[in-house]
Amino acid sequence: MKTPTLSDETPPEESIRKRAMAASGWIAIRRPAMMIVQLGRNIVLTRLLFPEAFGLMALVAVVMQGMQMLTDVGINASVIRSERTDQAFMRTAWTLQVLRGLLLTALCAIFAEPLAYAIAGPAKAQQLAGLLPLASFVLAIGGFRSANHIASNRDLKIGRLTIIHTFTAIASLVITVGLAAAGMGVLALVWGNLANAVIGVGIEFLLLKGVTHRFELEGAAVREQMGLGTWIFLSTMLTFGANQIDSVMLGRLVSLEMIGFYSIAFVLSTQPKELAFRFATSVLFPAISEKARKSGGDFRGAFHKSRAVLLGASSFIVVGVAIFGPLFFELLYDPRYEPSGWMSRWLCIPVWAMILFGTKDRALITLGAGRYLAASNAVRLVGSALGVYLGHKFAGLPGLIVGLSIGSFLGTGVVTLGLVKAGLTDLRNDFVFSGWTLVASIVGILAIEGVNQIPTLSNAAHIGLSIALGAVVLAVHGYTLVLALGAMPHVRKVLGRFGLARVAGALPGRS
Repeated sequence: MKTPTLSDETPPEESIRKRAMAASGWIAIRRPAMMIVQLGRNIVLTRLLFPEAFGLMALVAVVMQGMQMLTDVGINASVIRSERTDQAFMRTAWTLQVLRGLLLTALCAIFAEPLAYAIAGPAKAQQLAGLLPLASFVLAIGGFRSANHIASNRDLKIGRLTIIHTFTAIASLVITVGLAAAGMGVLALVWGNLANAVIGVGIEFLLLKGVTHRFELEGAAVREQMGLGTWIFLSTMLTFGANQIDSVMLGRLVSLEMIGFYSIAFVLSTQPKELAFRFATSVLFPAISEKARKSGGDFRGAFHKSRAVLLGASSFIVVGVAIFGPLFFELLYDPRYEPSGWMSRWLCIPVWAMILFGTKDRALITLGAGRYLAASNAVRLVGSALGVYLGHKFAGLPGLIVGLSIGSFLGTGVVTLGLVKAGLTDLRNDFVFSGWTLVASIVGILAIEGVNQIPTLSNAAHIGLSIALGAVVLAVHGYTLVLALGAMPHVRKVLGRFGLARVAGALPGRS
């Protein structure tokens, strides 16, 4: 009798290309929906909570992410990369995931005080330590996530995952706002996170089918899933340090109030990065992995095509944040959070650096060059630490933010070196889109700051003229991106496959 596998559920005629396009469409829906929910949540909660609550929760998030990343041995990446899709293999992955979640919660509760001291310093350690035991239950709950979410990502079946994540976010938003309105303070954020985890796990088990869940540890599956463990463990450990060095240093350098402003600004500014990373991990990496598994699969071509469109979309959003970030906070947020406006603009620099890095690094795993991934994250960590320290020393918080980008730019160089050695590079996309992003951001910022220097304008006129000028710059930038993408023959093919042949034919550079 044939052992059922998850791949049996994928029709043989369904191509990688069609599934990748369908997944891209779902993510194009999901990311804006999640962004609206997340930003709406913050707009409401900033009227109910003081900045210190967001600052304290930002430090809790650092600990939670650190615990997760420092114990990442590459289970998900191994499942996506593997040719095995049988029940025993997937149940082993789920069992390891559950054990890891339970272990993390236990460690976080036991070592709450030293963890709090390490992250927040002596002045804030007591407040943070009091929250960690409760907050850490999100790790145990998350460990029980259905193994079918990994399979869905692997097979580029993102539709139900999009529905699940969007519904979960809305439900937890309602719960969090209700608790905050009831006067629970920072605990409203903690319980909201727990509600999000419980609802998400429950709905995944209801809607995602495939794996029959029970505890199982098959020896061969364990060895394969832990096979990438050494390099991925080193890489994720270094990634955590590079990604969170700003939060760790902020915990010791500034007040909880300033950390709160920073965390709110970070949510807006990192939306383009989240979009890029979501496409990279949910579409780009699984697609090129499947291409690589198939003999003669042109995963290099898939990489170039997908990344060009991804960088173009990210560039448009980054420029939008750089131009309109301060105005967004001025119009929609409680006046107490005005400092988040200028922070959001400065954060666009490290965010773009992270996008360049994060849309390349996963390709190293597909190519079996995990050592370069670890090396790139080591460079990121050292570069970010030095940049953050020196930036804050000489230029305060703006310097810290700009210094954060140094590590990502250096890390991108190491990733590029690894890809070149493996016969894959994408420098043209790096330079083209970075150049246009820089120019458009500078022009847009100068236009709006010029309006600010006109003393005779009323507040309404100032806002209206700023929006109009910013919109013109952003529209021109968007058109420029379309022209740049249109000059790339492989992008024409992508447009044609989406049924946009007329658009592709209207672009310049047609051969």
